Amino acid sequence: MIRDIALDHGDDPALRTRLRPYQIRTLERIATCGTPAAGLHREACDACGDVRMRPNTCGSRCCPHCQGRARAEWVTERTAELLPCSYFHVVLTLPPDLRALAMAFPAIVLGALMSAAGDAIDYLCQQDDVLGAMVGQLAVLHTWRRDLGIHPHVHVIVTAGGWDARRQVWVDAQRHGPADTPFLMPVDVLLAAFQRRLRRLLLRAYARGDFIDGPHEAFHVLATTATFTGALNRMCATRGVARIEPPFGGPAQLLIICPAW
Repeated sequence: MIRDIALDHGDDPALRTRLRPYQIRTLERIATCGTPAAGLHREACDACGDVRMRPNTCGSRCCPHCQGRARAEWVTERTAELLPCSYFHVVLTLPPDLRALAMAFPAIVLGALMSAAGDAIDYLCQQDDVLGAMVGQLAVLHTWRRDLGIHPHVHVIVTAGGWDARRQVWVDAQRHGPADTPFLMPVDVLLAAFQRRLRRLLLRAYARGDFIDGPHEAFHVLATTATFTGALNRMCATRGVARIEPPFGGPAQLLIICPAW
């Protein structure tokens, strides 16, 4: 489907003006993947000696065809790392008003999203009234919905318990909330901690000048520290999206679904 989109719309001038150079290059590579336009290589059969010329593949990590093997290897490696315990599935979403900024500065904004999610979970789980122990985490970044609309969010598989270094014991998670919807911690508490950290990380990035090399004219919120701080305050004041639930089918099943190769 992604290749069909690249073929049908990759040359659209209106689309290309909205994309960054690396995104245009990726679309062009996916559009030619597995076709003579990508070049040819020779394959020879060891048994009969038959020689054929085959089209090259693009090798892009965004191409589902090329990354099938890498995806399978990643799932196998991560499954081997799973601990013999229950897990929770946590989802945290970037505030909608930050999506455009994330497209323009993906390394900065999406990096802050991942860091804020992991730090919030780690900090809260070490609090005695939540768990009082260090949990294990595996986070996967998704940048789009199933309809390919921009929607940055993080899936985190979190152990339903953790290691208490002080007592040298494993502590099982206490399930907060109704019995039919068990939570690792109150979801509102996690969301607030996540948004505070996201705001702080983005402000630090602005102070370092990380947003200097980019399309400032399209983002008036980047004009001054005051405008950026005010915009972040408004975004983080609204209720975001967060979920905490047991992984359906177990953590191994979730690993198969999560990678966005």
